[in-house]
Amino acid sequence: MRSFALCFCCALLLALLAGCGGGISASTPPSLAGNTLPISSKSASSSSLLYVLSANTSGPSIEAFRPTDDGNIAPLLRLFGPNSGLVNPLGIAVGPTGEVYVAENGTESVDVYPPRPNGDEPPTVALNCGSGIFNGPYRLAIAENTMFVTNSGTSGPLSNSVVIFGLPPECSSANGTISGADTGLQQPRGITIDDNGLIYVVNPQDDGSVAVFAPGARNDVAPKFVISGPNTLLRNANGIAVDHKGNIYVVTDHDNILVFAPGSDGNATPCRRITGPHTGLSRPTGVAVGKAGFIYVANFAGNNVTVYGATANGDASPIQTIGGSNAEFNSVFDVAIYEP
Repeated sequence: MRSFALCFCCALLLALLAGCGGGISASTPPSLAGNTLPISSKSASSSSLLYVLSANTSGPSIEAFRPTDDGNIAPLLRLFGPNSGLVNPLGIAVGPTGEVYVAENGTESVDVYPPRPNGDEPPTVALNCGSGIFNGPYRLAIAENTMFVTNSGTSGPLSNSVVIFGLPPECSSANGTISGADTGLQQPRGITIDDNGLIYVVNPQDDGSVAVFAPGARNDVAPKFVISGPNTLLRNANGIAVDHKGNIYVVTDHDNILVFAPGSDGNATPCRRITGPHTGLSRPTGVAVGKAGFIYVANFAGNNVTVYGATANGDASPIQTIGGSNAEFNSVFDVAIYEP
């Protein structure tokens, strides 16, 4: 009887952890459990890169680090300078073969750079399509040879919308939008695409929401799901990421990392919430999740990037913090991880 009770309790614990989609499974090595993983034990390909988009002390820049880097460390690569085209970049994404895509709010464009851009290198593509396409481009996502860009402008053509391009992106390759009253989009910010093609868009207005559109959604279409309501804590939400299990990660200006279970809808309560004085969060604006589940966060006010374990929850301390005089961060906007 005692053995049965013990097994039942273990099964219940595993079920509760799995309910957030980020729990420890029987196949998870012990070294990946919790938020105390030694940095040296994290596996990362030598070609993996963590890209950080910031205002930088010497002007807007894109800096690349190893995903395992920690402390006051200089980047492996730093793209900045007058030829780079960086004016007021707000969002960054990496394509499947390493190309770097930037939502450039200052010039109403999207710039594309070759893999591992460095120095005062110009973009290979400067996508200036005029006011009929971009209207306050804020964030972008790359999936299945398609680029999605949020337009956060509130008036004019294609305000409050997502514009969609085939790759390689050209103004003539724009192949649709998600826009109109039925979409519910209001100054959309973060955007991401999951492994099934679902399109997740953050709306920061009012109490905040995450609109989830069906794969292939176009035009004035209603979302398939909408995560919204006081229990969600999504007020002033910004960046978003989805891991390979379907867990949804959202950062808010109120120093929260909110994790929602796959398929969340309506007034859903986060199944995990990373917040508190030990987290090091300081107005986070961007988030990325690596293949092993590690959470990388851009802290706008903290001028750094903090990294958390795959199952971090509550007032969890970061396992890595990248920042300091060698990094030269100033107002970190967004992060993106490339893991070939």
